[in-house]
Amino acid sequence: MRDTLVGIRSIEFTRGIPILPLAVAVLLPALAYVISSLIVSGKNYWLVGMAVAAISVYLILIQGKFEVGVILYVVISFFWEIGLARGAERFGEIRIQHSFLFLLALFVLCFLVRADPSSRAVPGARERGQGRILCLMSGYLAVMLLSLLAREDGPWAFNYWILYGLRGSLLVLIMCKALNSENAFRALVVLLLSLGLFLSLADNLLLLTGQRLIPFSLGYGYQVQADPQETVKAGLRLIRIRSVFGDPPFGGAFMAALLPLALVQIFQWRHWLLKLAFILGSMSIFVNIVAYADRGTWLGVLVSLAIFGMAMGRAVAVALVVFLLGAVLAAEMTGVSLARNVSSLSDVSYQVLRSDRWVLWMDTLNALPRFPLLLGTGFRNDQVFASTLAAAGTPYVGLELFTYGGEYMQPHNSYLDLLIKAGVPVFLFLASLVASICWLGVRALRVTSDRASVRPLLAGAIAGFAAFGTEAFFDRTFFVYTLHVTFWLFLGLIYSTAVYLLRSREVIPSTAANDNRDRLPTALGKPAPATP
Repeated sequence: MRDTLVGIRSIEFTRGIPILPLAVAVLLPALAYVISSLIVSGKNYWLVGMAVAAISVYLILIQGKFEVGVILYVVISFFWEIGLARGAERFGEIRIQHSFLFLLALFVLCFLVRADPSSRAVPGARERGQGRILCLMSGYLAVMLLSLLAREDGPWAFNYWILYGLRGSLLVLIMCKALNSENAFRALVVLLLSLGLFLSLADNLLLLTGQRLIPFSLGYGYQVQADPQETVKAGLRLIRIRSVFGDPPFGGAFMAALLPLALVQIFQWRHWLLKLAFILGSMSIFVNIVAYADRGTWLGVLVSLAIFGMAMGRAVAVALVVFLLGAVLAAEMTGVSLARNVSSLSDVSYQVLRSDRWVLWMDTLNALPRFPLLLGTGFRNDQVFASTLAAAGTPYVGLELFTYGGEYMQPHNSYLDLLIKAGVPVFLFLASLVASICWLGVRALRVTSDRASVRPLLAGAIAGFAAFGTEAFFDRTFFVYTLHVTFWLFLGLIYSTAVYLLRSREVIPSTAANDNRDRLPTALGKPAPATP
């Protein structure tokens, strides 16, 4: 086992890959799977996905075939999602679910865990908040498991515990252990942005080619087919694209979280071609954000860019203003009238401050004492939400807005949804965990030199997480599998980056750090010699 781990750690990102054998090993099974997926039932997709994941883990951890295992998992998972879309009669729509994004966890586990022994734990590191974070994480997992066992059947309880608790918590800890160099951080961020730009270009192709574009009447926030002429008469000129995530708000949450990280790359790369590539990528993401026409996403972008500008300085803030003006002009050229849609008062359900969702949230808050808040209602008991609001006598129950089958299914607010389903103890532990990690990130920003190479990534991660959290206020974002993985990824990125910066600052004296800034990212375990 020790030799296997040594072999894994010796794998480098630039290692040569035998293209032809990999093409045969990957494409033939993928083709066979796609053909077989057309004739099997939907339930078998999960079995195939688990089998592929098991084979990939075996190839990576046991055989040391890192490239083969990861590429196999990527390709098969991707075609698996296409098969799911076809089975769900959504031909042409690629739905990227948690199985595909879980590749990122494999990447962190198997590729980045080749740590330099000199970058192991620094004495006294846990005194800066890591011990408290570990305690909160353990408490969150323990309380969540007890709550689920009280409300769910045994198999379902452990399934939800792994899905919403254990997997994400382990990912955060693994990232903190594995991300120990500038190259490791860059590899993970580039991987995230590559996935995001792929989805962004896919959505922009839908926008430019006119496929799956729906004239949107803005009635109750749903995608309602309407006469384009009637839409124009109402004073609304909006074309809302349907994201490859399925619903525009979910695509918006993902893109809004990635936007600050994409902007960071513009400032970090020196070659003008790379700068231009990331500028175009950022513009593509922003056009998506506008075209999704989701109020929560728009507010999230404003919040994240404000945080990012304050963390990066005046020059970056000016550049962001220029970028926003250019992006809005580009969005206007696609036929999306952002200003008119935001300022229009003809549909109160679409306005941020006059939305019907505020009524729903107020009704939910008034009915909170009727919910079992100690242990929660459980993740599968959505009907309890509808029956509880009905028992509270709220007049809003009769309205079909935010309903499924004539009943409320969820409050369209991730925080209220988590509070009701998981209970107050789970909610408080998770909120405390998130707050502690974010505060650790803010502290690292405050005490770290502006010229630290990883510092902009931390600012981008905090800003992106703020955008994600803002959008979650308007929808059940936290409970969408893809976005739940995104939630833990950004939380892990904040935690690992903050710990990395604080360790670097502790090991390297301030005078040496000022004189040897170029060596800062690689001097984790060894104090850099001061310049005479």
